Amino acid sequence: MNVAQMISLMGILGIGETLAEEASKQIALQYLNLAHDQLYRETANINANIWVDEVLTNVNNNPTIVLSEIPFLVAKVFVKGQMCPLKPLSVLDFAQYQFDNLLQGPPLVYMFQLSTVSFYPSQPDTSYEFTVWYAPKRTPLNEFTTEDSIPYPAEYQSVLVDGALYYLFQDESGFKNPQKENEALRRWNQGRADLMAYLYGANSQRISTFSNA
Repeated sequence: MNVAQMISLMGILGIGETLAEEASKQIALQYLNLAHDQLYRETANINANIWVDEVLTNVNNNPTIVLSEIPFLVAKVFVKGQMCPLKPLSVLDFAQYQFDNLLQGPPLVYMFQLSTVSFYPSQPDTSYEFTVWYAPKRTPLNEFTTEDSIPYPAEYQSVLVDGALYYLFQDESGFKNPQKENEALRRWNQGRADLMAYLYGANSQRISTFSNA
């Protein structure tokens, strides 16, 4: 289901023909993106379809690498030739680790700020090849977003419509409808639960086949 079809469906299930107007399309998009924000936050860590694996090498003794996108979360950082992934640290814990440990050698820990991944320690005049698995920040939906560009399985994309209708029926500016709100909330909660159950099941198979060869 593409976003244009979602907007049309919101018109059928929600507020009728008014969604054919351009202003109402933008209203529908706002509510769809509210639902998208929540669904993305809840599923990004288990939605393997959105993960990116990027291979980067640091240069000129620089203890950082820069990803091509800003991550929502970083799942794993591997260094070629090392058996275990690097340990993630918060920004402050990373600074404390550097202060407490005057080390040279292969990287052991990392932290990220925006698109920059910093690692510690390192060996002078040595470059390292990193494989970074991460979920990029979510891309807002627009009326031209295709089904394949929506980061949830097609069978569960209608959950976005339920979430958008729930937010719409909460609105005090003319759309509030407690009966429809309660029904949309029921479908929204059930759809999110079903999607997360599906993703957990799918991930248990996909993650087990990954190796840092």
